[in-house]
Amino acid sequence: MKKGYLYRVLESAAQSKNEALNYADARAVYPSRLYLDADVKCGPDLLRQAQQLLNINAPVYFSGSLTISKGQSFFSNAYGLIWKTMPYIRDSVTGIGCYGVNERGRELWGKFPLLHSDDKFVRMHFTGEQRRKLTATYEWPVPQGLIALIKVRARWIKGNRELQRRFPTLLSSDNRRLKLDRRSLTTMLHNPMATLAFLTVYSSASLISLLGRRHAGIEWVRAR
Repeated sequence: MKKGYLYRVLESAAQSKNEALNYADARAVYPSRLYLDADVKCGPDLLRQAQQLLNINAPVYFSGSLTISKGQSFFSNAYGLIWKTMPYIRDSVTGIGCYGVNERGRELWGKFPLLHSDDKFVRMHFTGEQRRKLTATYEWPVPQGLIALIKVRARWIKGNRELQRRFPTLLSSDNRRLKLDRRSLTTMLHNPMATLAFLTVYSSASLISLLGRRHAGIEWVRAR
C-alpha cells in the first residue's frame, strides 16, 4: 500500500468491465474518479498531479502521458514503436487504459452503458479545453504476439463502430482517425520492418472487423 492512500478491494459477480465500473461507482466514497485497466501501471507522480485538478469548478478529464512497455514479441515491439508516434496517440489526451475525472466531470454522464470503448465514451463528453494531459506517465502493456495484437485492434475498431451506431451525436464531436504527420512518417521510413509489422496488424484487424457481423457483440475476454 502506498503511504497516504487507502485501497478497498470489491468483489463482484459482474460479467463485463462496464458492469464492474458501475458496481464500484455506486460504492465510491469520493466524487472524483480514476479509472484504470487491471494491467496498467501508474507512474509515481500521477496521483499527486491529478489531485491538483480535482477542485477545479468545471468539468475536467485527465490522463497521464502514455508509455508502452517493452514486449517479448517482434510484432509487439514494432507495433508499439510506430503506434505511439501517431499524432492522435502522441499529442492527444487519449486516456487509453487510464483516465480520470473531477466531480463536475463525473456529473456529465450517468451509468456506463454496456459497450467496449468506455474510455472513448467518457472522453467524448469533454471538450478539448476540458481535457488535461499530465506530465506523469503511466505504462500500457502492448498485447503480446501478432494474433493478440490483431484481436485487440479488431476489438477497438468494433468498439468505435458501436459508439458510432449508438451515440452518433456524441462521437461526432471528436471523431479522430489514425492520421500521419511528418514526425510519424519519418519514424516509419526509418523503421521499415516495424512499419510493415504495424501495417500488417492494422490491415488484418480492419479486414476482420469488416468480415464480422456488423452489430455483433464484443466478447469480454482478456486478449493479452
